[in-house]
Amino acid sequence: MDFGFTPEQEALREAVRTLMQRECPPEYARRCDEEHRFPTELRAKMAAQGWFGTMVPEAYGGSGRSITDIAIIIEETARRGMGCDFIPTGIFSVEALTKYGTEAQKERYLPRIARGELVFAISFTEPNAGTDFAALTTSAEARGDHFVLRGHKMFTSLIDLADVVLVAARTDKTVKKHKGISLFLVDPKSPGIHATEVPKLGGHIIPAFEVWYEDVRVPRENLLGELNNGWYQLIATINTERVGISAHNTGSARAALDYAVQYVSQREQFGQPIGKFQAVQHKLAADYAEIEAARLLTYSAAWLLERGDSVETHMQCSLAKLKSSEIYKQVTLDGMQVMGGYGYCMAHPMQRWLREAVLQTVDLGNTEVMLSTIAFLMGMPK
Repeated sequence: MDFGFTPEQEALREAVRTLMQRECPPEYARRCDEEHRFPTELRAKMAAQGWFGTMVPEAYGGSGRSITDIAIIIEETARRGMGCDFIPTGIFSVEALTKYGTEAQKERYLPRIARGELVFAISFTEPNAGTDFAALTTSAEARGDHFVLRGHKMFTSLIDLADVVLVAARTDKTVKKHKGISLFLVDPKSPGIHATEVPKLGGHIIPAFEVWYEDVRVPRENLLGELNNGWYQLIATINTERVGISAHNTGSARAALDYAVQYVSQREQFGQPIGKFQAVQHKLAADYAEIEAARLLTYSAAWLLERGDSVETHMQCSLAKLKSSEIYKQVTLDGMQVMGGYGYCMAHPMQRWLREAVLQTVDLGNTEVMLSTIAFLMGMPK
């Protein structure tokens, strides 16, 4: 297996790294976190590079590159301690539109995504439909040339800034729960949409909202893909998302580890840097090994995904998501430990990485679901 980077991908990595070093100093990331502010200025500079169009086909103004390319972008932005909306906008929405969108939808949205003009929000989770996504109760009733959307969603990120929100709703209540779900492209400024921000422990630059849809009119042409086939469309795109989030986790974990290494190399106790103590060295060296394992799993999953869907692909994507999220959390805990009381201080970023890492073990398939998925793919009884 050869999933090394091409010269073009190495050049992309260097370009992202250079821009992030210049435009995203540590104090900028800290300020965005403390002020609960989306990095609008930084996003605009990323968009100007065409990075949101990485997976958009060339026919619609993108660069038509691979999931590996966008994983490189996400990993490098995460290493500077700053996430963005690449996963909902640059990965999920692009893939869903490319695979399932009508020609009119592709022409309407894909060029604007490629130019960085659109932000997408994803509105799937409900109070009683998270891991059990197919249990959703939000409904979309067909009426002439439109649907009427009613329901209650949780954790809809960025709807306050979004230009489009992708909503999952039940369109047939007479069939089994997996078979009656559809996806809709909804204008978040439509009458009948009400949102309240959900206070969170971390992830402050990406706000999440509780959203109510009260008799929202959605034109029929905004149905994405086949009616009642939304569940299967989501399953077909989830592996790409998992590669993206795994790249984010590995980049963030490496950022936290780099900070811990820098700290223990400078902090002195008993007349020497604490990084000379074997207990500290072994802890951080073990973390480095685990991050590299997660990173290899991530790019191996991307490599397989580019070559088609298979059981092996699904397994590798699940492994990458599991490993990357767990090591991200572990590295931040170890970073807090070696930094002692200073790790607990808001003046240092380790506490921010810890707050954000906790979410990654439950987002897009929690650790227990990932383990169950892996067990099933190994051949164990479902």
